[in-house]
Amino acid sequence: MMLANRLNIVLMVFVTLILFAPTKEYAQQIIDASKYNSLQEAIDSNPYRMVFVPQGEYKINTALKITTDGSGLYGYAKIIQENSDEHIIEIRNAENVKIDDLTLTRSEVVFDKDFQAVTMDSCNNVWLRDLKILNNRAKTATVLIRNSNYTRIEGCEIINYKTITVDDRMKSDLYRYAFNAIDGHGLMMIDCNSSHIIRNRIIEHELHPTKEIRDKYELGKIVNRAEELGELAKYGVENNFVVIWHQGAGMRVTGATETQFTLIDGNYIKNVAQGIDLHTDHVIVTNNHVINSYMGMKAMHGSRNVLISNNIFQAPGKYGLLLRPGSASRYAQKAVNNKPAVEANYERGIIVSNNIFSDVGFGSEHWRLWNEDSTLSYPVVIKLGYGPLEKNPPLSDVIFQGNIIYDKGLDRVLIDGEPQVVPPKYKYAVWFDEKLKNERIHFHNNIFNAGAFGVSNKELKK
Repeated sequence: MMLANRLNIVLMVFVTLILFAPTKEYAQQIIDASKYNSLQEAIDSNPYRMVFVPQGEYKINTALKITTDGSGLYGYAKIIQENSDEHIIEIRNAENVKIDDLTLTRSEVVFDKDFQAVTMDSCNNVWLRDLKILNNRAKTATVLIRNSNYTRIEGCEIINYKTITVDDRMKSDLYRYAFNAIDGHGLMMIDCNSSHIIRNRIIEHELHPTKEIRDKYELGKIVNRAEELGELAKYGVENNFVVIWHQGAGMRVTGATETQFTLIDGNYIKNVAQGIDLHTDHVIVTNNHVINSYMGMKAMHGSRNVLISNNIFQAPGKYGLLLRPGSASRYAQKAVNNKPAVEANYERGIIVSNNIFSDVGFGSEHWRLWNEDSTLSYPVVIKLGYGPLEKNPPLSDVIFQGNIIYDKGLDRVLIDGEPQVVPPKYKYAVWFDEKLKNERIHFHNNIFNAGAFGVSNKELKK
């Protein structure tokens, strides 16, 4: 009986293999890029279809352009861009495109360029999955997406994306200066709705904010300026030197009045200026790790209805979290003369819950941030700011619940091999700007280890 059962099982497996084995017709449906003279030829010869790129290295000199619905690239290949003045992949005016599993890189690293590994504009339902992007150093962003809805960026690695450049703010009347900086974002999304950014890793291994890097590239040096600086220059310029020379973010989602309904979930972001930078509404930020940052996260410029939950911010420098209206926030305005009416852009309706802020001040930035001036708002763990311009409405309607701010110094840190209690490397757990009232900002069931000057510079109201 047992022998008969085994024979039946073997027969069933054999029949299954015969019935479902890839047929010659199925194999012919796979579009193999290696059969064409170039990757672009394979794309152009097969509009509306996915192109398989087999394992191996493929060198290109112009960007791969994808412009038809339902098309894309997948496979285990490494695509190497040899032209520093070209993107690697461009996707424009297309829907249902998919880029999957590829490695994208460049033949050499060139600073002060602004060409992306993936750039996308005016697309819907695009899926970037399991990409590995190496050494694409761009002034704006390594992955740049504009005017596109329902995008999924999932399981991708963006490694070494920052660049050395000049941050030129001369054209803005609010600044009117330019300076040497580390800049560049791993991922930037502008005017995009309903985006999912899930389980990605964004890591910088080389351009760290050390004294040696600062001196080597003269970071913070003003290279151009107007005779009279703009109104917001006071937030960055001290003694003719720009202290905010570490710019960019692991990921930035922006377009304060156009971008909504973003999910940022389960990402790992390490060695960054800003971990997550939001100028957007109706966004969920959850289950992320942000490690060793100038600033763990910020939501500014009228970020409304934001849920920040279950994240770990380890070793932030200046701020773990910054909530501030920013210069782009505004009250509603009625139509006047030839100017149309404008809707309000408030920083309101924010929940911050069940997050952990740990090892504050133990990262790469502390050497240049610590000071004993009690009037300066940094370094602190949570900063609640006031808008820099009179037109900016105040921050309000915020709930902090179930968060922990943990001072590693209480654990007896090893110094020269000896366990020692060290004082906090932050001034306050929570800082309110002087103008900001705290009536509509509520705190419940948090554990906040005190900073060097206390828990907060104002009462924390329930």
